[in-house]
Amino acid sequence: MNRRDSLFALLALAAPACAVFPAVTQAADYPDRPITIIVPYPPGGATHIITLAVAREMEKLLLQPVKLEHKAGRDGMIALEAAGKAAPDGYTLMAGNPTTNAANPVVRRRQLPFDYAQAIAPITVMSEVPNLFLVAADFPAANFMEFIANVKQNPGKVKFGAPGIGSGEHLNGLVFAKAAGLDMPFQRHEGGGPEALRDLVDGKFQWAMVNAASSAALIKEGRIKVLAVSGSRRVSAYPEVPTIEEAGYKGLFSNAWQALFAPGGTPKEILDKLHRAVVAAVQSPMLREEFEKRSIIVVTSRSPEAFAAELRADIAQKEKIVAETGIVVE
Repeated sequence: MNRRDSLFALLALAAPACAVFPAVTQAADYPDRPITIIVPYPPGGATHIITLAVAREMEKLLLQPVKLEHKAGRDGMIALEAAGKAAPDGYTLMAGNPTTNAANPVVRRRQLPFDYAQAIAPITVMSEVPNLFLVAADFPAANFMEFIANVKQNPGKVKFGAPGIGSGEHLNGLVFAKAAGLDMPFQRHEGGGPEALRDLVDGKFQWAMVNAASSAALIKEGRIKVLAVSGSRRVSAYPEVPTIEEAGYKGLFSNAWQALFAPGGTPKEILDKLHRAVVAAVQSPMLREEFEKRSIIVVTSRSPEAFAAELRADIAQKEKIVAETGIVVE
């Protein structure tokens, strides 16, 4: 075992999911050159923040540079297509989330130049980020229930923002509107969290679900306010803000996972090695401190196979929503 593998194996023992390094020739020398992670959004959002932090720690374990390459556009489809067409050798990876890797394979299946299930290989979740139900500071509602009352009094006038038809945010907004009996038009914004926040402040739409990592600065400045949070637990940075479940809408909005993927056909030994690298990386005290400041939750998958099963269930849920709402994306 060479120096790189010796160091990696030692550090990986700190993570619960780590196992003895497999003696497989195909992965024994991996990696021997830089690794690129494709990011489907511009710098500044949660996907960039989380992937960059994990990549920095992976470099220490793998003893090779791990660089980010931003391929933003078309609701993550540009990045997804690039990842699916890349060589399955472990040197081109992709960071993804529920929109890029659960919603897109359903609503944009016809746009993909390949079979998603064959072209993309799940590795592991890297973290979860609570989503915040946000409105502009001057919106006339002090809490989530007042917001619902306001929308009912103004049918068709309160819009919600999302990064495109069929995105995770769009699907969630439609399900919420149906569950609460609300008439709420959809307004598209271009990009991820930073773009949604910009348009929310500018009044392009009246509410949006945006991850906590991207929202903190504007909340602190008093330009937007939080009415509720996703998930089953309150966010420590906003302890007074209830969850949407507490408001009586269980299961409507969940935390947004951020995950790592490889091209389909990547050898299992390399997928396993990358999985162990991420699991070990998020044990870093420096990374955990950074995540905690941004309300990011450290979560990893038990194995690539376990994550693949969870992703299939997520995709099946998206297929159900699409069937119920009749969304069509050409």
